[in-house]
Amino acid sequence: MDSGENCNEKTLDLIGSMARRMLSQKATVGKDELINALELLSKSTTD
Repeated sequence: MDSGENCNEKTLDLIGSMARRMLSQKATVGKDELINALELLSKSTTD
């Protein structure tokens, strides 16, 4: 597995982990809340 694939796999793992945490902390998570969280995550990982 090259570094690009490894990075993509780690990113997907992080997104899945974050989504599970959001869903477990609240009874319902809106689509907009999840999208906003993913946008924040993408901004913080590109720095």
